[in-house]
Amino acid sequence: MSAITAGILTIGDELTSGDRVDTNSTWLSEQLLGLGIETAFHLALPDDRKSIADSIAESSRRVQVLLITGGLGPTEDDLTRQALADAMGESLETDDRALALLKARFEKRGMEMPRRNVQQVQRPTSAAMIPNALGTAPGLRAAINDAAIFIMPGVPGEMKHMWAEHVEPALRQLNDGAQRCLTTWIHSVSLAESKVGELLEDLMQRDAQPVVGTLVRDFVVSVRIRAAGSGPDVEDLVVTAARTVRDRLGVYAFGRDDDTLASVIVRQLVARSASLTTAESCTGGLLGSMLTEAPGVSGVYRGGWVTYSNEFKIDLLDVAPETIEQHGAVSGLTADQMAVGALAQSGASFALAITGIAGPEGGSSAKPVGTVFIALAFIDEDGEPSSHVRRFMFPGSRDMIRQRAAITALAMLHFHLANDGILPEMLGEYRPRVEV
Repeated sequence: MSAITAGILTIGDELTSGDRVDTNSTWLSEQLLGLGIETAFHLALPDDRKSIADSIAESSRRVQVLLITGGLGPTEDDLTRQALADAMGESLETDDRALALLKARFEKRGMEMPRRNVQQVQRPTSAAMIPNALGTAPGLRAAINDAAIFIMPGVPGEMKHMWAEHVEPALRQLNDGAQRCLTTWIHSVSLAESKVGELLEDLMQRDAQPVVGTLVRDFVVSVRIRAAGSGPDVEDLVVTAARTVRDRLGVYAFGRDDDTLASVIVRQLVARSASLTTAESCTGGLLGSMLTEAPGVSGVYRGGWVTYSNEFKIDLLDVAPETIEQHGAVSGLTADQMAVGALAQSGASFALAITGIAGPEGGSSAKPVGTVFIALAFIDEDGEPSSHVRRFMFPGSRDMIRQRAAITALAMLHFHLANDGILPEMLGEYRPRVEV
């Protein structure tokens, strides 16, 4: 059996105008992969009958499964069912059973069904209705050019329920388990995407099996490994490639699949029976927020300080006034004293501190916008406080600089824990290196 591919159309002016983000396509693609069906394309269309009809006709020649969401409501701009009929060369007719169920739904609420709702129970002659337990718009199932077509409501809750109850079972039967598609992710941090590409160049050829690609978000580069086939070796292909990717990325690889940097750090700290505290200036609590998103963090994270002002750095974290006077609030020595002060005040095993210039103003020729100092303090083998301090230059907007600073602070702690206290070269690091 050849591989089954799918296309996804999402309907609505609000999607093409950018007023609303299309989340249905992403969710449906993930569900399809679980069934061994790869998505060939996503396409957002306006509320235009001809555009929708033309896209349905064209898509049905390209894929074996076509999923469509939206345009099933009772208003003038809900045109998906009419467009489906046009693409099929059929007329619309009222489905008597669906009409009776819809009337009963309104009667149960003590309401008379508005005349406009009748269009929601119309279908092309050869199409079938898909029940909607959560709303007034039934879905539609049809076939064109041997492509199975499923139309669902655009409301995510209604769409997901209809998928689980009706569409997914139908697609499982269509695939009959013959085609499998397995995907795993390996995540890396503080390594440029271009460098990841160099390390994995031979694995990322477009005709390779499994298919290896990258996805970048801030300083996290995630490597996707996907294999499709009908034989028993699909899982072996993915496992072997994942092992190779992790080996080549080395210490920069921190987790896989649903792992986040914070969740991996929590596991590392739990394994050591260790604890963590934070002291933040320019990131304003973002680092602590990232940590507290991870399950189990309450067992290792003691809390932190947001010391935005110089006075708070001095009064709460024992930063020496002369340090700020001589070196500035944004300096390696200030970051170091923030971290050591937080370590002493909290009694934690590790402390992360961040101070920097996120912009858009406040920079200088010596310390331009994007300058960030990050310190990691810890108790060494002799029971004394020790630290790593690094200076970074992060490009981008204020939000990007703050996000990258917080992620890089987490990366410093991860590298320390995973690499026997040795930190590798890090993305955005300023030369010469600053150590205190």
